[in-house]
Amino acid sequence: MMGGEAACGEGGGCCGGAPAGMGPDGGGGGAPERGAGIGTVRISDVRGTQMAAEVEGTFEVGGEPLAFTAIAFGRIGGQNIGARLGAEAEARLREMGRDPEETVLALQQMLVRGDIEIPEGLERETFADRP
Repeated sequence: MMGGEAACGEGGGCCGGAPAGMGPDGGGGGAPERGAGIGTVRISDVRGTQMAAEVEGTFEVGGEPLAFTAIAFGRIGGQNIGARLGAEAEARLREMGRDPEETVLALQQMLVRGDIEIPEGLERETFADRP
């Protein structure tokens, strides 16, 4: 994590996928590493609160940035992320020989772990409730 606090905290599962620390089949495959083919995840915009926030950003595969959007849910049951790719990003992943669903699972786990970069100037108050 670079550049400040992450929008999403530690722990919890991923919406629409296996819980963090599990493989895509739900088995004990372990959390994906950067070696899983996803490079830097950069957050470009966060709108909402700690309860639910819309997240936009990019992630790198083979040095190529691909766009994603996500919904981040907090508090009840821990952090959860539901990430989606647009048709263009899905098509590009297929061209690279990658499974878009597996890539989304790895991306969601990176988001939940906070393995992300956020832009300078994005303040925690813009996406998190005050204690």
